[in-house]
Amino acid sequence: MKTRLNMRAVMVFAMMVFGNLLPDSTRVQCAPIPDTMVRIPAGEFTMGDTYGEYSRGGPLILDEFYNTRTHFVSSFWIDKTEVTYALWNEVYDWAVNHGYYFDHGAWGKELDHPAHSVTWYDAILWCNARSEKEGRTPTYYIWDGYDQEWVVHRYGHYIPMVRWNYGYRLPTEAEWEKAARGGFESNRFVWPDANTITHERANYYSTNTAPLGCDISATSGYHPDYAVGDEPYTSPVGSFPPNGYELYDMAGNVAEWCWDGYSTFNYGAPRVDPKGSSSHSYCVLRGGSWNHGAWGLRAAAKNSLRPEYWNPPDNNVIGLRTVISYLPDWTQTNQSQPVYTFPPSQEPEKNSLIVVTHGRIEKEDGQIEPPNPDWVDEMTNAITAYLSAEGLNNWQVVAYKWPEKAWTTRLDILLGKLTKNAVSE
Repeated sequence: MKTRLNMRAVMVFAMMVFGNLLPDSTRVQCAPIPDTMVRIPAGEFTMGDTYGEYSRGGPLILDEFYNTRTHFVSSFWIDKTEVTYALWNEVYDWAVNHGYYFDHGAWGKELDHPAHSVTWYDAILWCNARSEKEGRTPTYYIWDGYDQEWVVHRYGHYIPMVRWNYGYRLPTEAEWEKAARGGFESNRFVWPDANTITHERANYYSTNTAPLGCDISATSGYHPDYAVGDEPYTSPVGSFPPNGYELYDMAGNVAEWCWDGYSTFNYGAPRVDPKGSSSHSYCVLRGGSWNHGAWGLRAAAKNSLRPEYWNPPDNNVIGLRTVISYLPDWTQTNQSQPVYTFPPSQEPEKNSLIVVTHGRIEKEDGQIEPPNPDWVDEMTNAITAYLSAEGLNNWQVVAYKWPEKAWTTRLDILLGKLTKNAVSE
């Protein structure tokens, strides 16, 4: 007796033919995640003025007050600290010897201080270089009009294509704020018990005129321990207490670039993994710096700057922190999948089906591009590992490698046959 298969299988298969399902999930995790990163769990959080500054008598800040909304953010890894000048130099030196060209690079007061004076464009190039140096697939790509293909972004002023689940990248603004809040989304500042701030918590410019009495530091002005020598008055990374996710300097020291283009009113942002405005005329900065007052260090506070702007010493308040999207680890040795010429049988205790196949690509001249069957092995094992890690044991994952030359069949005929075979009495 034939079993009725879940119709989601047919829909998933159609998505695999017309476009990639989970297109960035196919990469194999080659390099381990550094122990200098922390995994932020997936989940909902409320972004924006969750403390209710305006209702408490504070100033009306449009890009906080009107953008307070709940988002779901997928899990990701983030650097525990801001990128140090030592790490910047290590990657930068490798990059310039491997085809990268930076506009300006970065400076740093000491090797264990954050890299500063970084433009947004140089920051994303540096992320790609860090990925390639460690053997990861880079995140940012540009369209090469000459060869008509996507190539790794290694120089120039471009807003690149982003392959979100690959190597190092800048955090989205939503990722940054979720990480900064440390699991305590209703607080004013980034620490679990903090609606006020002092020099014991962060490197910033203290003043007793901060709105709503949020700054109660016993010392005023620049941080007395670090206002020495020439500016910038940065501090060694990790010099102050971490937040609830064990992240350091999410408030103060240097402001940090995010991926997002800046928008005052971002009503159209999706509820799941928002990525900000598509315009990058100005890009988002978060966290405040050694030169900002307490109000600019709140978890909801934001700034923006043109991505190419570089005018020392104005830039010496700007640095970066990188992230990597979380995907379950799987090995490079994938189980080889068989070739199927018939519908799969339902396994015990499985009521949902994912069919993985290599798809069909028809070129402009009508020719059919041969598929890459190895992709089926990678994707099948990746999805199986992910579902197992998430406890989703009711899903059956089946590889479907097409018989030789089957991909030359007309697509409408192929889908008709598959639908008829997959859904049967």
